[in-house]
Amino acid sequence: MGSKTPFALPPEIAAQQKQRRSRTLRLYVIGIGAVVVLCLAALFVYGTFLSNGISADQRFATDLTAAHTAYVQGRLLVANRALDDALTYKDGYNLRFDKGLVLLKAGRYDDAIAQLRRAEALNTTAPTAYLYAGVAGLAGHHFASARDDARRGLALVPQDPDLNGLLASAEQALGHTKPSAQALNTARANGYKGQTIAGWIGLASFEYDQATGGS
Repeated sequence: MGSKTPFALPPEIAAQQKQRRSRTLRLYVIGIGAVVVLCLAALFVYGTFLSNGISADQRFATDLTAAHTAYVQGRLLVANRALDDALTYKDGYNLRFDKGLVLLKAGRYDDAIAQLRRAEALNTTAPTAYLYAGVAGLAGHHFASARDDARRGLALVPQDPDLNGLLASAEQALGHTKPSAQALNTARANGYKGQTIAGWIGLASFEYDQATGGS
């Protein structure tokens, strides 16, 4: 008896089977790839979560220290950027005040007012924010704004010499002679020696207290 000849599928059926095997292999590869991508994404998210949870406070403290150091050294652009970084972790009166102060010293008066207004909203009982928002208004020739800030601050501390001095300067710039004189008299009665815009700015210091975490 002769050798058996292997059974050969018709060409069209063989081609179909080849296509099915190829399609199955592609789906398998795609499935494996999808699983790998999902695993990598999960690891990335988990790693980011752990990183943020562990070191956010540390990074915040580092940014704050960098801002204070740069401010003292007069590198105001660096200080402003460091405060922006710190604000991605926390917000509050002291950070907004400090950012306003940096912008004020940099001569960006409108931006300083905006930040100090936010500080005022976060702590309505802090007269220092009203004082420096008023100083920024005075420096930027926003005299009515400066007057209004002085008045809001004086509602908290009516005898404050600097706020009364600020009010006197703003009223004078607005051409209101009598209110200016009255405010100046009150300021002098409480120890006001006369202060320039540069003098007020020069006396300003950061509000944020790293020991307590600020407010």
